[in-house]
Amino acid sequence: MWVPTRYGVQLACEWPEMRGRRPPKTVSDPTAARLRAGHALTVTETALVFLEDAAAAASR
Repeated sequence: MWVPTRYGVQLACEWPEMRGRRPPKTVSDPTAARLRAGHALTVTETALVFLEDAAAAASR
């Protein structure tokens, strides 16, 4: 899972695309970080299954 450092968040907030957006709160609780990582992995795996199915359907 990709997690930016404070410095990385600071730099990204300077990009024109990010103007007007608030950076996400950092996760300092290890349990919350694990739960968030598990959720992110599940969402990514689900998206990959949809992409694989779309690619298979396009090649038929």
